[in-house]
Amino acid sequence: MTTPDDENTVLLRLGVAELIRHLALVGLAGAVSGAIVGGIGVRLVMRIAAVAAPDGLVGSVTENGNRIGDITAGGTLALVIFAGILFGGVGAIAYLISENSLSWAGRWRHILFGIFLLVNGAPTTLVPGNFDFSLVGNKVLVVGMFLA
Repeated sequence: MTTPDDENTVLLRLGVAELIRHLALVGLAGAVSGAIVGGIGVRLVMRIAAVAAPDGLVGSVTENGNRIGDITAGGTLALVIFAGILFGGVGAIAYLISENSLSWAGRWRHILFGIFLLVNGAPTTLVPGNFDFSLVGNKVLVVGMFLA
């Protein structure tokens, strides 16, 4: 014979299991989209920046010690994992957590969340005095691509 307390415990467990499953699915979706956009997309932006750089700049060393124009498997993999999968998964879970708070914005809540991330993330990653932006030139093009 089950008591009301036993039924509540079962319902709570089912609710927690459902929440964990939902978080895992959202995190996975964010990680996959992050790998595509934040990993491969950032590598593409870097390649375009190298092509658009002034003549003779290819082969110069960046602030991180990387050579402009070099596309390496290790560098691409690092971008996919750290800039893509990690931040994409964390960002998706952050969106899920804040989704109810943004319900007042209706269908614009996704864009509003993106603007929130841009306003809070860009100042830490797109520093105007960054040596690499000065080195590559075309600051408007490069910063615009990263912001997009």
